[in-house]
Amino acid sequence: MLAGVAGIVRALDRAAAMHFGLQFTSGALLVLIAVAGFIGGLISLWGFSLLVRWTGNWLGGKATVEQLHAAYAWSSVPCLVQLPVWGMLIGFIGPRLFRNELTTLAQEPELAAQIFPLTLLTVILGLWSFVLYCHAITEVQGYQSSWKGLLNVVLAASLFLVILFPLAVISGR
Repeated sequence: MLAGVAGIVRALDRAAAMHFGLQFTSGALLVLIAVAGFIGGLISLWGFSLLVRWTGNWLGGKATVEQLHAAYAWSSVPCLVQLPVWGMLIGFIGPRLFRNELTTLAQEPELAAQIFPLTLLTVILGLWSFVLYCHAITEVQGYQSSWKGLLNVVLAASLFLVILFPLAVISGR
């Protein structure tokens, strides 16, 4: 469940950044975010755990896939807090959050003042989740240094990008 919720939070972020509100109605977009985000979170849990296990083996890591799943899921707890924050952002901004209309915030200083702390909170919670993940990887892999846990995560992410980049080029994106 935690990985699924984290996927929804990432889908909200992606939908806002990529202006998906220009392509979908608000209701359809929120359903798409909930369903695709939850499924994407589960796929990320499985896929990234396998990459972390693989790259962790290079570094002498000893975690099982189940332990890596737990590390991924429990580090997603800050995402539980992000969901209501996203709810408030959607409440304040409405459908404009998912369109390319936020440039008008300079003309709406009261709204900008309301959403700035919420946006900052989502960034802090995202960083907290990442730090928790690196420390959880350190623990389950049996590393003596948190830096080695960070290296394990960075290697796995790099490997993911090496796999993803050629696929994106082939698909024309």
